[in-house]
Formats: sequence, C-alpha cells, structure tokens
Amino acid sequence: MNIASAGGVHSEQQPPICRIPVELVRHIIAQINDRNEHGTASTLAACSLVCRAWTDICRQRLFRKLVISADAQVRPRLPFLHVTAPHLAEYVLELVFDPNIFFPDWISDILDRMHNLRVLTLIDLTREWSALSWSLKHTIQTLLGAPRLQSLAILGWELGDDAQSLIDCPNLEKMAITTEEQQGSLLWVPPGVKDLSLTGELYISSCSRHRVTYASSFFVVGHTQFGRSVPQFHNWLKGCIDNLPFPELLERLDIALEHWYPEYPELTEYETLSRFLAELRDRGALRRISIAIGIRTPEGRKEVDIDEERETNKPKDGFAAILGPGVDVRLSVLRFTLPLTHELVMDCRA
Repeated sequence: MNIASAGGVHSEQQPPICRIPVELVRHIIAQINDRNEHGTASTLAACSLVCRAWTDICRQRLFRKLVISADAQVRPRLPFLHVTAPHLAEYVLELVFDPNIFFPDWISDILDRMHNLRVLTLIDLTREWSALSWSLKHTIQTLLGAPRLQSLAILGWELGDDAQSLIDCPNLEKMAITTEEQQGSLLWVPPGVKDLSLTGELYISSCSRHRVTYASSFFVVGHTQFGRSVPQFHNWLKGCIDNLPFPELLERLDIALEHWYPEYPELTEYETLSRFLAELRDRGALRRISIAIGIRTPEGRKEVDIDEERETNKPKDGFAAILGPGVDVRLSVLRFTLPLTHELVMDCRA
C-alpha cells in the first residue's frame, strides 16, 4: 500500500508477482523427495497443489516408484491411478509387485499403461509357472514386456523348468534372482542380460547359512559358519564356481567368511583355498580377489589379545601363492558388547 497524498487519499498497488525459476522448484521438490522420511508422500501431494508447474514436477516424484503388496501404504492410491488419472501410470519408473496378494482385475489395466517402467521387482514367485492362474501369468508377462525395462529382480524364485518360455525382455541389462532352492539354478535368462546375479540361501543345518551372489563379471560369496570348517566352505564355493554359466568371464571375486570364536582357520585350510583360487585365476579373466575373514567373540573374552601374534602371519603364509596386486586378504576379530555394539580388537592384512 502506498500513500498518494497528504490529504489522506490512499491508493493500492498490486504487488509484483515473483516467479520462481522452474529449476529452483525442481531442486526444492528433489530435496523433499530425497529425505525419504515418513510423510514425504503427503508433503509432495501438498506441494502439487501450489500450481500446475508444481503439480507436474511433484507427480513425477509421487509416482516414480509404486509398491503393490499386502502391506503397501500406496494401495489406496491405486483406484485414483485407475479411474481419475490413468495417464499418471506413465510416470512409474520402478514397480515392486507381489503377485500373491488379491488384487482386482483392473490392476492389469494400470500395468498395461506403464510404458516407461525401468525397474521391476517381483516378490515371492514360489509356485510352479504352470500352476499360476491365467490372469496372473498375463500380469507378469505384461510387466516383463514393458518396452523400456532394464532391471529385473525376482525375490523368491521357484517357478520350475516350465518358466523358460516366460518372455523375452529386449532391453533388459540387469537381472537378479533370489531363491531358496538347493541348486540355485537359473531357469530363465533373457539373452540380452549383461549383469546377472543369483542369490541363494542354502541351509546345511539349523545353525549354518550360506549365501552366494554371482554376476557375469562380479561374484560375491558370503558364508556364515557356526562350527563349520573352511574345507566345507571350499567345497561349496567350488560347486558354485563350477555352476557358473560363464566362469571364464569372472573378473572379480569377493569372499566373506565369519566364525564364532575360537574357531580360527588352520594354515592348511588357507593353503587349500589359496591353491583353488590360483587355479581359478589361471583359467580366465579373474583379476581381483578380496577375502575377508571375521571372527566374532562375545564380551569378556580376554584370550583374543594372546591370539593376535599367533594368527597374524597365518593369512600371509597361507595365501602366499596368490598375494600381489589385486589381491586383498583381511583377518579381523570383533568383540560384541551391549547394547548391540562391537569393538574391533584385531585387524590384520596379508
């Protein structure tokens, strides 16, 4: 408000409109979205009501990732996506879908419109493909047929041999499968996949858990032992390597071993594993090897300090055949304390 004259006549002037650059708006929305806090979706929804420009930017964030599962908070928004704004399905770039839950038939209509889907995660495909209903097969094949799909993760793969004819994914570059099958076999892999990984949880007994992940050029092996010996792990590792569809392409191998104190590996066990790794390196393109051996000890153990002098040289001597550029061997001991913390009490590298 401006005072025009001393006589008391007032004139009002419309304040200038300050236009915020769209780049700044995008930055603000990105900052809100990246917080990944509870209530982020409602904040983005509120921001989308500011104006049309904010609406378009916020919707890209709101619908970038969609989760359709039994406990998903996004499920109430599905009718809106189906009836009110079906065009927003094109904003979905990442989808997490649990095909085991009950969902209405019109869900397939939403999935059909996800033309820009890049990342797909399917949860708990734990039945034979031939046992699935026609509508569920159609839904899965619709998702796999997304024209821009680049990354696929299947959590819980037990589809059986009849899943080989699922569908080709011409643009798929990355595929990850998690399975609890004993063989951990790959039953269906689209031909264009460049980065392939398999994660299998193989249970030898109630107190031993194995986990393996491998890719076309990157193989990660993790193994948690409770009273199991390194030779048993070595045999299991050899079986994993032998089952690789492309061992000659293996460029990097990471091994993680964990024991409960006082189960330190013996020198001969190191040497046996070292010879196997040397042979594997000579066979193909393997250039990087990382071995991490962790010993967990409960609070109050004082013998660890005495063990250090004896155990420090074992990895150096045991892995002498492969030590050099590109090879890292580490032995560490963690003492666990309360509440749920740990202390590094030994750390040596070969």
